[in-house]
Amino acid sequence: MKPFHFLSALALASAALVACENVDEQDRFDGPFEAAVQKNVLIEDFTGQRCSNCPLATEKIHEMQEAFGKEHIVAVAIHGGALGVSETDKPAVGLANEQGEQLYSYWKVETQPNGLVDRVGGLKDFAEWMGAAVPRLYQTPKVQLSATASVDEATRQLSLQVSATATEDLQGKLQVWLTESNLVRIQTLPAEWGGGNKKDYVHNHVFRTSVTDLHGEALALGAGSPEQRSFTCTLAETWNPAEMAAVVIYYNDAEGVLQVIDLPLQGQ
Repeated sequence: MKPFHFLSALALASAALVACENVDEQDRFDGPFEAAVQKNVLIEDFTGQRCSNCPLATEKIHEMQEAFGKEHIVAVAIHGGALGVSETDKPAVGLANEQGEQLYSYWKVETQPNGLVDRVGGLKDFAEWMGAAVPRLYQTPKVQLSATASVDEATRQLSLQVSATATEDLQGKLQVWLTESNLVRIQTLPAEWGGGNKKDYVHNHVFRTSVTDLHGEALALGAGSPEQRSFTCTLAETWNPAEMAAVVIYYNDAEGVLQVIDLPLQGQ
């Protein structure tokens, strides 16, 4: 994980923090000092291949990952909505699927790009993602997650083992989603990038399916007592396991995402 100046983080999060009273110059601390990221943050990016501004949201995710590390900014690109291209209607081109459309409906997504940051504070424009993420990154996590994965090449069956340990008694849900990266598909570009359709645009962390129920399965955690769960899933023939990851999420409705990890399926 890259070290990140805490004062720089506070500046990036200014939109999310309350302004302080002026401090006399002689009493100011000029820093900077370095603080370690404590918790990972989930960005659910509601995107579409016909959405000309959606690549700008993708660039914002890249900027955040460069600043804090890919392991700490976990992104899922959920294709769908009015500007999505259905993989059912156009299997060689489309990236939107039925479960993604269900998520659009559940979160009442009406415009793109739009997104959730740790499922706290509702949908946000991508310009707000950094400011919303920074305070979450420096929270002490209440849950630690770990996972292992293996794929049987002959049957394409994925086996996942997940462990969750909490620092206090918690009620929440465990989700396991699969994503795929380095997918070369068409994408409409923003006007400032020249506009038009780029046929060889590279799409990353694209939502493919949910291994659990789409909204997760109930999992109560006792303080200091690890809970293990095992899952299996058969990968579609068109998916490339070498480019896939399992996104493991523990959350509840009151506090949002308490922890999230991104696990490559084949040790990338």
